[in-house]
Amino acid sequence: GCWGGSDIAACSLATEVRTLLQLMADGTHRGGVVVYRVVEFSGPAYQPDTASQQDRVRWTVQVHARDVASTTSS
Repeated sequence: GCWGGSDIAACSLATEVRTLLQLMADGTHRGGVVVYRVVEFSGPAYQPDTASQQDRVRWTVQVHARDVASTTSS
């Protein structure tokens, strides 16, 4: 999820994060792993966080990744 000081801020951050996740699915290497697939199960939805009383946007994404060493060994 993405939290913000307003619903607009939370939505803006969610849009940025969603875009970055989608771009990672092309075999991006990060922190010793390679991302090879990103599956979005539900799109972003505004759901205020009742515990913190902050604006929040949530969605469900599955990121498939492997250790870089396992993708380069023969």
